[in-house]
Amino acid sequence: MHKDRINRRGLALLRYWSRLRGRAPTIVEAFARQPAWYWAANLTVAAFVVLDAYFNGDLVSHLLLGFVGGAWARDLGRVFQFTREWPHIDRALDWHAVERELARAPQGDA
Repeated sequence: MHKDRINRRGLALLRYWSRLRGRAPTIVEAFARQPAWYWAANLTVAAFVVLDAYFNGDLVSHLLLGFVGGAWARDLGRVFQFTREWPHIDRALDWHAVERELARAPQGDA
């Protein structure tokens, strides 16, 4: 791969941003951008931690429950921060450069 060519993750980010041009993203849109494995891993870990806390109820279970809840609160805070900051990013982005980069990308890349 040539060093000035955008990678798949960067290309996916530019495509996501281009869909938001001129409008603010919703919270649902921002969360839906996460890959399926993210949701599967989060829900699996949360289910195990909640079940462990319910059936065992020991200090470690409650500590793990706090960790999971804290991670979710952090992620939710980042999504809210992104939706608040997006109008400023939208105004500052060079949309012509974004369009050029998307046009240069092979069509098979995601």
